[in-house]
Amino acid sequence: MSDRFAPNSSRVRPVLEKLKNDGYGEYLAKAYFTITHTNSKTKSVSDIERDLLARMDMGPSTPWVLYDLFSELMKSSPLASRQALREKIKIETGYMYERLRITIDGHWQITWEVDPDADSEYKEVALNWYIPPNQDSAPIVPLAIIDCIASSVLLLRQNLVLPAATNLSIALEAALWDALTYSGFSRYSEQLTYISVKWNIKKTADKFLLWIEGADKSVKDLSTNDGSPFTETLNLRKLQSRDSSEVVGLRVEVNKKLASFLVSDKVEATEQIKDRGFSVAIQKARREKLKCIEEIVPDFLDSTLVSLRNNLVHLPSQGKLDQPIPIEGQSSLQNVDDLRTNIRFVRSLLYKVVDIINTVYADQVQPVDDESSTGLAEATNRVNNNEKTAAEFLNQSPADLKARFELTKGFLLSLGKDVQMSSRKTYFAFKRTKNFACVEVHPQAKCIVIYVKVDPDSISLEKGFTRDVRNIGHYGTGNLEITIRSNEDLDRAKKNLLKSYEAN
Repeated sequence: MSDRFAPNSSRVRPVLEKLKNDGYGEYLAKAYFTITHTNSKTKSVSDIERDLLARMDMGPSTPWVLYDLFSELMKSSPLASRQALREKIKIETGYMYERLRITIDGHWQITWEVDPDADSEYKEVALNWYIPPNQDSAPIVPLAIIDCIASSVLLLRQNLVLPAATNLSIALEAALWDALTYSGFSRYSEQLTYISVKWNIKKTADKFLLWIEGADKSVKDLSTNDGSPFTETLNLRKLQSRDSSEVVGLRVEVNKKLASFLVSDKVEATEQIKDRGFSVAIQKARREKLKCIEEIVPDFLDSTLVSLRNNLVHLPSQGKLDQPIPIEGQSSLQNVDDLRTNIRFVRSLLYKVVDIINTVYADQVQPVDDESSTGLAEATNRVNNNEKTAAEFLNQSPADLKARFELTKGFLLSLGKDVQMSSRKTYFAFKRTKNFACVEVHPQAKCIVIYVKVDPDSISLEKGFTRDVRNIGHYGTGNLEITIRSNEDLDRAKKNLLKSYEAN
């Protein structure tokens, strides 16, 4: 692991100090004793801080105890306080716009600030990095792909759209081939080379005399049903060749039964040929119905991705692209300048590619079951056993609330072919490139709560129906909270749901 993930004390000290000052000192100590299996009476919070900071300056090795400590702290915290705690635990890597952050599940991600002026959903992208205590599986996403995403963000921050798009397509192709490998699909196909057969030609008068050596069958065995002389016409076509070559390639097609008298089926060599190319990867991933494609990439986006990659590989310096790049809901990109200046398109591609990459590698982390992970596992179970998921809340809802959720879901999905729904831990997300509606179901309160990306200052807020949540912590994304208690409420909410969809 590189120094990138081994922060020195100057990067860690501000995080520890902030946690202490905000009243987390006692919880830090408990987390430390859990992961190190030490006696809680032997060290003070200050002793623990000094010990951690000393470890940071000991060398370039990754300080797993630090990451495991913060993970244990997060997992043992009440669910309601985790979002606020998450904002406090961020560690700079030393690379531009890049840092490590913790999730509310106690996992670690490597994040990049894409657009500092965007709302929270669009501001950053994140790749999964480490799930404690699986040190052998870190980084979850290969470093080569991490570097491609890091460079893409850096280039986009400098408005260098073309090289950013190129790096994204490289990262996506690598991830797709890995996904195919993980699913048991081989990248290699067998190529056979058959032994050569000699065709000897001799000129006699105005004709060629031909005799063959090495074919599977002898011409002596070639006969006709009626005993008449055998005749056959072969059509040969010259293949395109370089002028400098002394050899000309010929193409000849013959009847399959005749072939054994002209060539041999004996194999001289077998070679494993590696499949290559972006379009081949995406076609095979689609055919194999891989999760990373089926759940994230709508069918219509395949042609966009393939056209983009082909144009980047064979990019003209100016003028028209070799093939237009279709974009759903927009005019196709026709010229080099259309692509070079369309930063919004490439940013949206960045979010999509990151989602695909995280999906590819998420299932490759193997659980660790040993004594060193006991504390973390117990902490996880303590929290998870008392929490219900969004799907569980929906299942235990009364019939009328379930029906209202289906109406809400149906409306959101009907807004466009590009809308996708996914079930998260605490809410249902509806997104285009990014989430535009986050839906929670509350069976006890018999209501549905939706967070949308609409400026609360642009509408008249109604008590009990709409609320400004810009300064209120909540799961999902969105500045406006809408509470649905009846079908009439849903009808009134539709204009803001549509507004959020169109803005994203």
